[in-house]
Amino acid sequence: MTDSNDFFSVVVVGAMNPSIHHPAWYQLMRIFSEDEGKRSLESGKILAVTQQISQFSVDDFTIVCEPGRWQVQTRDEAQLERLREITEKTFELLYHTQIAAFGFNFTYHRKTSLPEVNTVLATLMEAVPLGLQARSS
Repeated sequence: MTDSNDFFSVVVVGAMNPSIHHPAWYQLMRIFSEDEGKRSLESGKILAVTQQISQFSVDDFTIVCEPGRWQVQTRDEAQLERLREITEKTFELLYHTQIAAFGFNFTYHRKTSLPEVNTVLATLMEAVPLGLQARSS
């Protein structure tokens, strides 16, 4: 895992059932390999598995499930393909789950020599043809 402040996640919004999202279920359904399943169960990183929230970590990623939202996340960019695989396999099996939206989130933190990053970014955004208009002060 990397020590960066970068953050990556796949989020699925819909009618979720957190109580089934346990590492043993992911192993049983072959979403996790046998080794991943074993590491997840032995790591002590199962924070909760209840009707209202399930959260646990395996290696360099974490799965969080709440009644209206499921998410797999990592700080390690090298895990992006694994996050996609986990999401795909999970919702192929849970095909009956009503999905309202899904998203891929990429948050990068970089040092810059710009004295006022916010002003530069705002100027760049205004120049993109999105129909945004500058606010008058």
